[in-house]
Amino acid sequence: MRTRRLAALAALVLTALLLQLSVLPVIAGGAFVPDLLLVLVVVLTLEHGARTGLWVAASGGLLLDLASVTVPLGSNMLVLVTVAYVLGLLRPYVAERADLTTAILAGVAGALAVLGQAALAALLSEQVAPGASVVAWSVLVVGAFAVLLAPIVLLVVRRVLVHPDELTAELAR
Repeated sequence: MRTRRLAALAALVLTALLLQLSVLPVIAGGAFVPDLLLVLVVVLTLEHGARTGLWVAASGGLLLDLASVTVPLGSNMLVLVTVAYVLGLLRPYVAERADLTTAILAGVAGALAVLGQAALAALLSEQVAPGASVVAWSVLVVGAFAVLLAPIVLLVVRRVLVHPDELTAELAR
């Protein structure tokens, strides 16, 4: 059963990564690409705990860093792990299985992730950091995309991964 769960998590991460790198830039059509991997990290952290969120953030962030040539290596991973850690701390105070709360936290996490990426780009990159207006628009657009994508990702995660409480009830039958 543990192997099945790890395979499902790996499939979710790879699917989110492939969609984020290939399909979403075409659909979005602009310079602002929705961060599907971030939304997946938020949903998994709130639904399945901080440990799951941290593992997905670390592995998905590293894969995203390896696939991207425009950001310093490790910056996506650092931002995603930080988001998973903070949400793991907030998880006891969030109503369990509250879809609206998950969507709002995904939007806030998306906005903060853009700010974190901009700060890391300014600190670590040799290129010129993006201007304040570009960062402000990115915060708004990526945050809005995260709010819109969160319910869809939440449905997919609930279909693919069985919640631990439901699994216990299913085994008791």
